[in-house]
Amino acid sequence: MNIAFDVSDAIDMDITTETSINFSHSALASGYQFESESYNLELVSASWDFDGNGQADALTDGLMMIRYYFGLRGESVTHMAIASDSPFSSDEIVAEIEAAHDIADIDDDGKVEALTDALMLLRYLFGLEGEMITNLAVGPNANRSSHEAIQAYIEGYMPAM
Repeated sequence: MNIAFDVSDAIDMDITTETSINFSHSALASGYQFESESYNLELVSASWDFDGNGQADALTDGLMMIRYYFGLRGESVTHMAIASDSPFSSDEIVAEIEAAHDIADIDDDGKVEALTDALMLLRYLFGLEGEMITNLAVGPNANRSSHEAIQAYIEGYMPAM
């Protein structure tokens, strides 16, 4: 089972970094038991919307991520790639990409690279699906390697609409 949680905009992510999820039951079918274990959920505020316009787009956010992980910095990352309705400066966008580094290891191989993680995000943002996202782009030591797992992971950090 997959469960998605939305975090209230009123939460101060500088103060609250996790929340506890507790499970309980209200009724049991005859012959069944309920055992539960609480879970601490880490709150992550990052998304693929680096330019802050409320959308993740291939020719803006995806392009800027791939440029950044190819080693470009500053305005070389954002030149001609910032969405026209972005409220952020070039420096703020680069800071957003750096802040999203914790989620950017899409294939979970311990490193973020342009031709694996950034390429898969770019393919997804262009509307590709399934194996077309992952084909020849998953790192050799990836812990997340199936196209289903990769696509679900990317979708988990899409900006809320």
